[in-house]
Amino acid sequence: MLTLEVSNTTHFDIERRLHSMDKDLFEYEMKKAGYRTPESRTEAMGLKSLSAYYRRINGECECSQAEIRQVADILGWEIARRIFFNEEVS
Repeated sequence: MLTLEVSNTTHFDIERRLHSMDKDLFEYEMKKAGYRTPESRTEAMGLKSLSAYYRRINGECECSQAEIRQVADILGWEIARRIFFNEEVS
């Protein structure tokens, strides 16, 4: 866990930024790849429920390595890296 002494930045803000994905880029790229519905994206990631999908894309839960790998297999590693590992996300 990262602890910083920065004014106007809460611990929650730092934690969320470290574990969030670029939701807009993810949805855009998945739709381009033919996964147009949340249900199809849920299945493509190997998730068991829509609620699990929404928790991940909304930053409430981290994606596992297996889920990231599933996305990378579909979109390619360069796009997956931009979705999951960029410092600044939308």
